[in-house]
Amino acid sequence: MATSPSTPPSADQLLVLLEVARSGRFTTAALSLGLTHTTVSRNISALERALGGRVLARCRSGSRC
Repeated sequence: MATSPSTPPSADQLLVLLEVARSGRFTTAALSLGLTHTTVSRNISALERALGGRVLARCRSGSRC
């Protein structure tokens, strides 16, 4: 069960999530958004903290929502 978010997710975090969901990979999403892989990863981590749970299932072949 997820807890209620302490801080609402930012629009940037949601945009990063959308692009990762579309592309399936952090690196591809980063290239598409003009960001680094690390920035994408940090945005996803911050979003998960804000929502109180995982937003992506990570696997070797990429990420899935």
